[in-house]
Amino acid sequence: MQIKRNILLNPGPATTTDTVKMAQVVPDICPREKEFASMMKQMREDLVRIVHGDL
Repeated sequence: MQIKRNILLNPGPATTTDTVKMAQVVPDICPREKEFASMMKQMREDLVRIVHGDL
């Protein structure tokens, strides 16, 4: 998929690469779904390991 690229010259959000734009093209997840809870649990565990220096 070819993405039209605009060059931003103003302060604020930076121009992003196609890989970043494509990573954002995902279905929305409702916070009440089990998938969301599972994802948040994994992120929390990862953050705790990072803070405690286990990585």
